Amino acid sequence: MERRDFFRNSGRWLILAGMALTTGLLVVNRRVQHGPACTIAENCRNCGRWESCGEPQAKNQRENG
Repeated sequence: MERRDFFRNSGRWLILAGMALTTGLLVVNRRVQHGPACTIAENCRNCGRWESCGEPQAKNQRENG
């Protein structure tokens, strides 16, 4: 393996690792941190945790359609 190939392959693997790390962080951070009142989304249906959320406004929207 030549020096040029080594750097090219290293760069490719570094980009791939960065993409995997970014994807993992986006998936992990998708969880909503609930406080006294959820202010993440104006409409609960836009929230990633709408179906399993325990906030009163989410429960109302699930019950009322």
